[in-house]
Amino acid sequence: MVYMRTTAIVIPCYNEEKRLKVEEFAANVKRHVWLHFIFVNDGSTDGTRVRIKALRNLYAKQIHYIDLGNNFG
Repeated sequence: MVYMRTTAIVIPCYNEEKRLKVEEFAANVKRHVWLHFIFVNDGSTDGTRVRIKALRNLYAKQIHYIDLGNNFG
């Protein structure tokens, strides 16, 4: 039996539009099929949602998105 390792990294986000390096996350999921990112948007008021959703649409199997809607800190 062969086991595939999986690693998930949770990324908390609050107004990260300018700091979120989408290209680097994309490069990592392309290179490592076992790597998953879970972005948790904590009520951002900038374009963070849009950037994360675009990334998720490209790599739906490895990019996951939770939108809290309001900032919970």
